[in-house]
Amino acid sequence: MKNLYDIRSLVIEDVCRCGYSKIEHVGEAIKPDDFTGESWDRHRHIHEVPTDAFGDISFDGLGQKTGKYARVSTDTSPEILYQLLTEQWKLSPPNLLISVTGGAKNFYLKARIKNMFHRGLIKVAQTTGAWIITGGTHAGVMKHVGQAVRDNALSSSIHGQIVAIGVATWGIIHNKDALVRPEGCFPAHYPMDIKGQGRLSCLDNNHTHFLLVDDGTHGNYGVEIELRSRLEKCISRKISDYISKSGVTIPVVCVVLDGGPGTLNTIYNAMLCGTPCVILEGSGRIADVIAQAAGQPLSRVTIVHIHLLMKRFFGKEYEKFPDLKIIEWTKKVCEQGGTDLHWAMFSALVGNKPQFVSLLLENGVSLRDFLQDEETLCELYKQMPGCFFLSKLAKRVDRARRSKRRALDRRVRALQRQGETISLTHVSEEVRHLLGSFTQPIYPPSTRTCNFNMTMEDTSTSVSLFYPDFFGYFFQLN
Repeated sequence: MKNLYDIRSLVIEDVCRCGYSKIEHVGEAIKPDDFTGESWDRHRHIHEVPTDAFGDISFDGLGQKTGKYARVSTDTSPEILYQLLTEQWKLSPPNLLISVTGGAKNFYLKARIKNMFHRGLIKVAQTTGAWIITGGTHAGVMKHVGQAVRDNALSSSIHGQIVAIGVATWGIIHNKDALVRPEGCFPAHYPMDIKGQGRLSCLDNNHTHFLLVDDGTHGNYGVEIELRSRLEKCISRKISDYISKSGVTIPVVCVVLDGGPGTLNTIYNAMLCGTPCVILEGSGRIADVIAQAAGQPLSRVTIVHIHLLMKRFFGKEYEKFPDLKIIEWTKKVCEQGGTDLHWAMFSALVGNKPQFVSLLLENGVSLRDFLQDEETLCELYKQMPGCFFLSKLAKRVDRARRSKRRALDRRVRALQRQGETISLTHVSEEVRHLLGSFTQPIYPPSTRTCNFNMTMEDTSTSVSLFYPDFFGYFFQLN
């Protein structure tokens, strides 16, 4: 990993075009005669050197609480960053990635909204083993995430540490000199000086890990956005540990609080990539504009309607938006479209996360809608571990076909190696056998097939499910 230093910057008085004072540059960069008339170009006038800011970070006044940090270049490979997180910093790979975005400035959340956000975020992170990624500074939505992590740490020691990764711009960090030492800092004692930060920002003291993205400039916000996006995309392509058998990759969800035009672009691009976005209604500005518009028929989401919503939720800030921006916003809001959380339900069921399942059901996920797709049901059965029910089911199929095995002896031996076939009729009969005759089978014999292989521990028969369904749909009460 590298730092970026300006070596050919056009110096004007005491401040370089990169934003740093000229006394912070190497000798070659303070020769104005060599660069007269040149336009400053980051790609031409900056080069990389080995990073000199990495190690452990300790926030003053917080005892032994430490985190990990590293200063990295904007063009660092996301694969290298993932290796840093998992191999060097020893983080367990996530089963879910929660990307939190929104207002970067401090904003007020009503107590009810704040408590709902804190509880929901932490509960999801705990029950899924998620990583939370934010901008990492002690302001706005990042501060709210940090407070949620802090409150959880203070109230409970039962669950493991919540992983909150801050991806921030190196050039906007206040007191960043405390993090610099060529041999690394173990730890670096970072002073939080909110009053003296000016237009810079302090790191949030409740995040656990920091990736500090450097493009060689000072005071420019948003430098980290592109690398953060590439890192999230890289993580989303990894195979989730507890659903690895199905080849399902790590799911990503974008959580939005407050926010302005930049946040809308983030939401829009995320949804174009198929990433579900959870909008916290009541958190303000763009989050509330989208939440209100989403509750209306598409025909009513007009330019006039968006004008009214923006005037309501942005206040005086609304007057700064030109008409073209309003039209663009209207188009994006109309194109948002709904996304479901069925992928999360699938992961929670396969990963045996009952608390996460309950959370999804409490927040509107319909089990009936989730189970309508036969492919989903098939995949669920493919992931089911060996258990008493499947053992009984395999034996039932074996008994039902015993009379036919003489005529199909060779075929059956092949099926025993590849997996016996089971229909929903067999499943329904076995459920009725276990629960009693007060249930009525609802599945007639079926010839629809779905491949599914599993070996039971107490039987030599391997099974393949035909047209599978979920237990609750195998029978009905008489």
